[in-house]
Amino acid sequence: VLSPGARRRVVLATSVAESSLTVPGVRVVVDAGLAREPRVDHARGLSGLTTVRSSRAAGRQRAGRAGREAPGVVYRCWAEAEDVRLPPFPAPEIKVADLTAFALQAACWGDPEASGLALLDPPPGGAMAAARQVLTAVGAVDPRGRATRRGTRLVRGGLHPRLGRALLDTSGAAAEVVALLSEEVPRSYGDDLSAALRTARRGGDAYAARWRAEVRRLRAVAAERGGRNGTGGVPEDDGARGDGLVGRAVALAFPERVARLEGGSYLMASGTRAELGEGSALRGTPWIVVAVADRPAGSGHARVRLAAPVEEDVAREAAAALWTEEEEVRWAEGDVLAQRVERLGAIGLTVRPLKDPPPGLVREALLEGLRREGLGLLRWSPEAVALRQRLAFLRLRRGEPWP
Repeated sequence: VLSPGARRRVVLATSVAESSLTVPGVRVVVDAGLAREPRVDHARGLSGLTTVRSSRAAGRQRAGRAGREAPGVVYRCWAEAEDVRLPPFPAPEIKVADLTAFALQAACWGDPEASGLALLDPPPGGAMAAARQVLTAVGAVDPRGRATRRGTRLVRGGLHPRLGRALLDTSGAAAEVVALLSEEVPRSYGDDLSAALRTARRGGDAYAARWRAEVRRLRAVAAERGGRNGTGGVPEDDGARGDGLVGRAVALAFPERVARLEGGSYLMASGTRAELGEGSALRGTPWIVVAVADRPAGSGHARVRLAAPVEEDVAREAAAALWTEEEEVRWAEGDVLAQRVERLGAIGLTVRPLKDPPPGLVREALLEGLRREGLGLLRWSPEAVALRQRLAFLRLRRGEPWP
C-alpha cells in the first residue's frame, strides 16, 4: 500500500475484505489462491474452517483490489494452467455449513424437509438428516420432524438451537457459559472451559469485552423468556460459580459429545474418539463434555480444543435422547455372547448376562462363528473326520458339479 507522505505498507487481507471496503493506496496484490471455508463432518459431528483452493470468481475479485483507484498488478501463486481447473465459484454456504438452525426454522414454518421453499440451492439431504438428529437430541423437534414447543422457544431466542437449549434449561443461569460458546475462545485461554471462564471474567482484552456484552444480552433474553421460576429475574453470578454448571450447560448444548475415558482417549456418545492435548488439566477426568474439537488431517481421532468435566448423572440427563437398552447376541472370543447392554449413544454403560436368549439370534451367532473360525470349531468324532476326508477325496477326483 502506498499512502501519500508515508512509507510502503503491507496489508494482510482475509475473506472479510471481500466487500465494498476500499483500502486506499493498494497497487499490488499477492494472491495465495487459498480460502478458508466452513466444513461439517456430519459423521463425527464436528465442524470448523478448512483451507481449500479459492475459486476463479474469488481470484477475479481479489485482483480487482489492485485496480480500484488506479492501475495495479496482481501476482497469483499458482501456475496459469491450473487456473482453468479451479472451481468457477465458491461453494454455496448451504452446501457446506451446519444447517441445524435452518432446519429448525423450516420445521417451525411447517416444512421440516425444506422441500417447499424456493431456494437457489436445495439443502443436502445428509446435512438435513444430521441437523434433525441434533434437533431431536435437544428436544426441538418430534420424531416426525415437526417443531415442538421447546423448538419454537429456541427459535425466538436468537441463538443456535444448541446454545438456546443450554440457556433455556438452566433458566438463564448459564448465560456466562453460553456467551463463551457463542464465539471462538482464544487459544491462550486453554482447553478447560471452567478455567477459560475464569480468565474471561478477569480479562481486559477485546474478547473479554465482547463476552461481557454478550452475557448482558443473554441475561436480558432469559429474563424476557420468564427467567428463573418464571419470575423474570436471572441471577447475575449464578452463571458458572461451580464447575458442575459449566459441564451441565455444555452437555445440554452438545449431548452427543459427552465422553467417557476409555483406554487413554475419550469415547464420545457420537462414536468418535477424542484426545486431549499434552499437559491438559482435564487429563484423567472420568467424564468430560467436548465443546470445541477438530480432526487433524490423517487422524481418525478428534482433537479436543475446549471441554469441561461433567458428572455421569448429568451426562445421562443431558443426553437422555441417546439412551438405549438392547439385547445383544453375537459371536465373540470363541463363544456365543448373550447380554443386555445399556448405552448412551456409543458409550456402553452397563452390561448384564442375558438369560434364555432368543434361539434365532443364538443360531445366527453360531453361524457367524463358523464363518469366521471354520468347521474346526465343531467337535468332530474320528468317524466323522474320516467321512469328511473320503468325501473330500471323491470331490477332488470327480470335480464339479458336486451335490
